[in-house]
Amino acid sequence: MPLYLYFFMTSRWYPFSVFAVQSWWVLPLILLILTFCIPLIMVAMLKTMGLITSLHLENRSERTVPFLVTAIAHYFASRMVQRFGVPSEYTLMLLGSSGMILLAMAINFRWKISIHMMGIGGVAGILLGLSRYAPAHFFYPVMVVFVLSGLVGVSRIGTGSHRPAEVYAGFLVGFTWFLVLFTAIP
Repeated sequence: MPLYLYFFMTSRWYPFSVFAVQSWWVLPLILLILTFCIPLIMVAMLKTMGLITSLHLENRSERTVPFLVTAIAHYFASRMVQRFGVPSEYTLMLLGSSGMILLAMAINFRWKISIHMMGIGGVAGILLGLSRYAPAHFFYPVMVVFVLSGLVGVSRIGTGSHRPAEVYAGFLVGFTWFLVLFTAIP
């Protein structure tokens, strides 16, 4: 999700600021490595070592280490991109992602919540939170994210990965987490 939001924030849809990076490829590369490749490689290593049964992390007990590593990677990503003069909203999004993943890990000790839905709910919360500054610029992106949220939710239930309550809770937790974060901090 951080990489998607980076491309959104550097597109014509984002009305506020332009990323002040000399090398346009540096930030996407940092985000790709820290928020995608490291978690993916770590899960693959855990599978190879026999510490998890599936790359899909279907068992709650197998999700703790991947969640922790992913949260730490998001935190480091926030520290690294901050040095490039990115908008403060973007750093807040990465720090918020790290916190949300830790929240998912805490919830996961008792209940399997949909991390996919937490992620897309978080994107919806971020966009809705940012829309208070320029509602017209965010109307279509917010609508697209809500439609995609529905599709992701249906697919998570349809594949048997989650029960409806886990999907709804995931979306609501992610959405609420970031909406509060982006409306409470001016």
